[in-house]
Amino acid sequence: MPRLQRSDRSPATGSHRGMVTVELVCGILIVMMMLAFFGWAISLFGTQAMCIDAASDIARQAARGDKDAVRRETASAPTGSTVDVDSHGQEVTVIVKVTSKPFDFVPAVTLQAQSTAVKEPGS
Repeated sequence: MPRLQRSDRSPATGSHRGMVTVELVCGILIVMMMLAFFGWAISLFGTQAMCIDAASDIARQAARGDKDAVRRETASAPTGSTVDVDSHGQEVTVIVKVTSKPFDFVPAVTLQAQSTAVKEPGS
């Protein structure tokens, strides 16, 4: 009489071999995408903070009339940024603008910071 062999398939569940592997791969891909997104967001926040810092420092130095300090502070702005210093009346307004693209596979984002300072007497 032939022996009956047990099958890996049960009538209730069917064949689920390899399902854990597929779920694990999908989970790892989702985690990697989330890490890339968070890295992109942190990079944008850091670049925005650098723009804000540069704009306020440049405005303060321009309000004092210190052109050498303005050049130094402009050099400390984020790489690739444009700095616009506008003096009108008793105010100095500085706009720092940069296009940030930390990774090749994410869209570029334009960041901007603006700071205004009142000119000091005698400057």
